Amino acid sequence: MELDDDSADGGTPPVDDGRTLTDSRAREELPKQRRFLVLASIALSAVYFLGLTGNTWEISGAHLEVARKDHALIALWIIWAWALLRYLQRVYELWSAIFDDVELDVYAEDERIALKAATREAWKRGREENWAGPEGTTLVKLQVTALSKPNPGSTRFVGRTKSLNFPIPYGHSPSGGRVYHNVYVRTVHEEQGRSATGSQSFRWEWSWWRTRLHSIRAVVAAGWRLPAISEHIAPLLLALLAACGPLYDFRRHEAAVPQQTDCTAYFAAG
Repeated sequence: MELDDDSADGGTPPVDDGRTLTDSRAREELPKQRRFLVLASIALSAVYFLGLTGNTWEISGAHLEVARKDHALIALWIIWAWALLRYLQRVYELWSAIFDDVELDVYAEDERIALKAATREAWKRGREENWAGPEGTTLVKLQVTALSKPNPGSTRFVGRTKSLNFPIPYGHSPSGGRVYHNVYVRTVHEEQGRSATGSQSFRWEWSWWRTRLHSIRAVVAAGWRLPAISEHIAPLLLALLAACGPLYDFRRHEAAVPQQTDCTAYFAAG
């Protein structure tokens, strides 16, 4: 099979199918749909939560009469529903890529938290097991350099796309907890101006409860520190807030109407 001149000269290779281009266009459109939904949700929320559902709006002392209030609300609801639909369509179209982005952020936080915990565990073991350096020196510094990969037969991978297909560096115990087969530690010993470096390793096994709590903490940290979760969830939360606007407006009007007792209602009827 011969390549055409463009491909042979290092030009753009032929595309097998249109999926890559479709994903690229969808990724370009997703932020636009997200902004559209956010603006529509903010506008709809403002109408109900700022009390703009009446026929007269007062803005900085100026009164604005709205002749077709119901028509304006219907139009705003249609715009909001269209924005929500288009955003959900884009999310559905890019679901696999979005899932990989979220999983990668969660894994990054998972590893960061695990490395901090491994450092604390290394200090604990270094003191309890007396990780000795050269004679007369004291352990003053250590650094966890790597968390080991599990046996090949128990390897799982992060991400469903090839770009994220790398192994997770832990296995699982029969009880369902994590097992880091080898945690590698670089140590520094010092005493009276002398210093020496060394290395240690240990096997680290977690309980089932610690594993689950760690996973939950990683998800929460990824949502708080990294963008993949929040940038997709926040527009939906704003849309939900806008959808709750009519209920808030109904309760506000209900609270504004004075409640009559049975006797007052009886005499008023008479």
